[in-house]
Amino acid sequence: MVSLSSLDDFLVRHLPGNKFAGRPYAARAEFQKQIDALLEIKKHGRPRTLLFDPETKALHVKWSKDYYEPVRPEILSFLPEGARSVLSIGCGWGTVEGYLVRKGLRVVGVPMDSAIAACAEAKGVEIVYGDFKTAREKLADESFDCILLSNVLRLVRDPAAMLSTFVELLSQQGVVIASMPNLGRMRIGLGRLRGKPQYQKLGSYEENGLHLTSARLVRKWYRDCRLKVERFEYIIPPRAEAAHRLLAGLADPLVGDELIAIGRAG
Repeated sequence: MVSLSSLDDFLVRHLPGNKFAGRPYAARAEFQKQIDALLEIKKHGRPRTLLFDPETKALHVKWSKDYYEPVRPEILSFLPEGARSVLSIGCGWGTVEGYLVRKGLRVVGVPMDSAIAACAEAKGVEIVYGDFKTAREKLADESFDCILLSNVLRLVRDPAAMLSTFVELLSQQGVVIASMPNLGRMRIGLGRLRGKPQYQKLGSYEENGLHLTSARLVRKWYRDCRLKVERFEYIIPPRAEAAHRLLAGLADPLVGDELIAIGRAG
């Protein structure tokens, strides 16, 4: 029996209803860790936190945060050579972070919420609970070679303000690696011009709960928090490979599905 007045304490908001075969959240063990964590909120005072709203208000909840992100070698390849410590802000079930732990790195995660944190913790990730301000205070004496933000910045109300507090934790040669959808690509621009429903009101955080992430906007965020963009990389979908090759990468900002921004303090 669950009291209706306490129903919110037992919600696992990030578990979608369409459980396709083969998806990682079909694993019973991962579910059980989250269920146990939810029960501990009441029984043993486990912290109850939600870092930010992971769901957008865009049509079909498009571009929401995926709590079950796979290991992305194309993103992790930008870790500095010799890096020994990583801070993952907006940590999900911890597969990426657990991979780095197995490689011998120290990984600290600021999790999306208390339930999914249990999955990351089981993979050897050190968890820091709380909102951005609380987590930053707890990490005051720490230093990291990399700050990783996987599909986070577009969903935070003020990305530059959030980033500026954590940038202070970078080691001398540390980097910030942020991945996000490339919402400045040509396909989306044309969709907005044609009035397609899924692209309406994009760019209004108040109405859609996400920022229209593009290289230009991310460069401004980085500049505002004293980060220098070292490079942008784009993930090119198969349908755009021909344009990518023909134009030697010059069309990547227009056709890339995903944007990876690498920055250093400077």
